[in-house]
Amino acid sequence: MKPCRFVGVWTAIAAAVVIAIGAALSAQAQAFQSGFRMLKVPYYDGYIDVALWYPSNAAEADRSFGAYRMQVSMNAQAALGKFPLVVVSHGTGGSSLSHYRFALALARSGFVVAAPEHPGDNYRDRSLVADARYGYERPRQVSRVLDDLLADPEWKDRIDSDRIGAIGHSAGGATVAALIGGVPDRNRVRTHCQTVKEDPACAFRDPKLGVAPGSPAPLALPASVAASGSVSDPRIRAAVLLAPFGVPFVPGSFKESRATVLLIGAEFDEALARQYNYEYLRQQLPSAAARLAPGAGHYSFIAPPVAEFRAGFGPAAQDPPGFDREAFQAQLSGEIVEFFSKVLR
Repeated sequence: MKPCRFVGVWTAIAAAVVIAIGAALSAQAQAFQSGFRMLKVPYYDGYIDVALWYPSNAAEADRSFGAYRMQVSMNAQAALGKFPLVVVSHGTGGSSLSHYRFALALARSGFVVAAPEHPGDNYRDRSLVADARYGYERPRQVSRVLDDLLADPEWKDRIDSDRIGAIGHSAGGATVAALIGGVPDRNRVRTHCQTVKEDPACAFRDPKLGVAPGSPAPLALPASVAASGSVSDPRIRAAVLLAPFGVPFVPGSFKESRATVLLIGAEFDEALARQYNYEYLRQQLPSAAARLAPGAGHYSFIAPPVAEFRAGFGPAAQDPPGFDREAFQAQLSGEIVEFFSKVLR
């Protein structure tokens, strides 16, 4: 029997429909170009450097930012409208660009994204990690950035203060966990590291670990800054915690949290032992959507650096054998956009 001559026609039509649907979905997912600029937020006697991505209609261009390259519209005018805001807290020793892949996807989908480079805990200076105020001050830094953006004449009318979310990786996960209601207790970390030998996280208490050569003067906090008190910020309605540091939190302290949480751990986390961190937070946040990223390592959530910087990144540029960080981050970026789009609608 000869094949029906209409089969080829219908196949072509079906293919065209699939392509059209795909194009429509793609256009819907990337409704904007990504504008980008750097801000300085006043912080005691200095500043918090903040990377800001935002919806724009200006064409993107390839730009180099040291270890990273991004397609952005540099210092472009923001698109008209009022957009939800997502703040991003990097891990210890990280930078404001550590998670730029997620930020780009969000900005192109209609979000403003602010990523502070945490004073006293970044790739040049980790002096804050030895300070008793560490678990409290990192969340306060994020709240300081929120305060500044929501009062800024240029941005206050571009940001919907009722639609704010946060992303945190590793120590940034602990920062965001504290912002949504978790109570940090430094004594829990001290006791944990005295009694548990198999958690690599304890090594990161050394402020000299993982710091670039030629570091600036260490952060000097005023004596009035307390190592206690609530650091929760009720403005944050949704949170994504990626391979988070969970040890510091007092059991039961999340009971009053009203934030919607997506919790993702690394299957092969080589930096934070899962049972004390991801699994502990999963128990403390029973309503969170929680899962492990198959095959991922702790650093798989960090944007991959360009080739010439890879060696200098050390473990932060390495993944478990066979793991594709590029593909993983593309998939995760879409998941993060979908999560915030639903929760902050």
